[in-house]
Amino acid sequence: MDQQIHALGQRMDQQIHALGRRMDQQIYALGRRMDQRFEQMNQQIQALGQRINQQIHALGQRMVQQIHALGRRMDQRFDTLERRLFNIDIATMNARLLVTDDSVILEQPGGRVLGYERGGRVVGKRRS
Repeated sequence: MDQQIHALGQRMDQQIHALGRRMDQQIYALGRRMDQRFEQMNQQIQALGQRINQQIHALGQRMVQQIHALGRRMDQRFDTLERRLFNIDIATMNARLLVTDDSVILEQPGGRVLGYERGGRVVGKRRS
């Protein structure tokens, strides 16, 4: 009877050790899979960050280009206005220059308009 109990104890001990080894292997495999998944997630996050940085940089470049283009258009508009309307001697005509959001008007006291420009084009011009 002692031998049977001893043999049963040995078998139980072997089964417990085998179960422990399998659990260790499964835990190790799970840890490896988790490490791989975290590495993949890290790479995806880094790639996403790089794409976001590239898009922000491209957006900034486009904004700078648009601002420069707007500045050039404004310079051209005022150069055009200078060439077209400033040929009239403002001091001699006793005139004033009115600038609004979309137009520029050369006007004498009393409201007499000598010339005006809207949207970069001269749309009307009168001479005395």
